[in-house]
Amino acid sequence: MDKVKVKLVFLGNPRHKLDLKKIKGLDSKFFEVVAEEYIKTLPEPKKNDGYLDVEYTVPEIIETVGSVSFDGVVIAIMNYRFDDGFYLHRLRENQACLSIAGIDRLLLDNHISLENFIIKNIYELILFKNIFSDMSSNEAYKMVHQDTRGCLFDLNGDQTDVIHNTEKPIICDECKAFINSKSTSSGFIGKFESELKKIKKPLISSVELFIKKYPLFSVSLTLFSSFLISVLAGLFVAKVT
Repeated sequence: MDKVKVKLVFLGNPRHKLDLKKIKGLDSKFFEVVAEEYIKTLPEPKKNDGYLDVEYTVPEIIETVGSVSFDGVVIAIMNYRFDDGFYLHRLRENQACLSIAGIDRLLLDNHISLENFIIKNIYELILFKNIFSDMSSNEAYKMVHQDTRGCLFDLNGDQTDVIHNTEKPIICDECKAFINSKSTSSGFIGKFESELKKIKKPLISSVELFIKKYPLFSVSLTLFSSFLISVLAGLFVAKVT
């Protein structure tokens, strides 16, 4: 199976510095991020009540991203909202746009990186590309479900649900059955799931979060560790002398 080539297109001026090495350095059997592009100047949106309230319609974004030429999948990322409240829109056969406006604060407040959120959505779009060929296919609506299961295809109509399916997202049984009804290679789902498990917090972030959540236990563990090291060090010195 050939990897799908991905180009990231950043729209407007970013509010956050992203670690693109983490995204571009992914070791995936399904896709590879090979290029990036920046479109700083965007058209004046129909709704513009100030920077924080700038919203774009899907046709406006299609017009902007449509000028990007690439022989793989184009995924645009912007800091502005869509006027319908959704954060991800499939624009054309090989183009989509992800809005992180509002989502960014929600994720960072819950110690979830924006890079993981972007990676998770890349996987969702790549799976659509694999089983439908056309990312904008209406068949995708047969997979997306309104209830939150921690699944890659949760609708996330309430954006707070993204905290439940950004890290280590699963593919629920219903979605697996649908994927299996399509023509996919042997072991496709298993390989895909194994890669989804890698979308997780770095070890240092997990440790920091644990300490914040259980400060007394962490202090006790630190004191015990220090005491144990002192005892072992004393025994070692006594043995040597």
